[in-house]
Amino acid sequence: MQVSVRLSPAMGRIAGTPYLQVELPDGTTVTGLLDHLRRSYPDMAPHLQTAVALIDGRVVEPSAPLAHGAQVALLQPMAGGMAAGAAPRLRR
Repeated sequence: MQVSVRLSPAMGRIAGTPYLQVELPDGTTVTGLLDHLRRSYPDMAPHLQTAVALIDGRVVEPSAPLAHGAQVALLQPMAGGMAAGAAPRLRR
């Protein structure tokens, strides 16, 4: 089966493209897709450990099965903000 994969910007830089068409055996899960990408793009492995998978726009578990033609997005969680106890600095 073939699935379309949209990569986060960091993963896209590693792959050289923001979108991939991946051929996988029938019955492959999101975990299987991630394993395939780790083998194909070893430098992507650290990003794949924290990636959130969406199938057709919905967040899914790693055990979710993929279907032919599925559109998978692999996004990186964003972090930010202030350290605990830090007060915002206001400009005058």
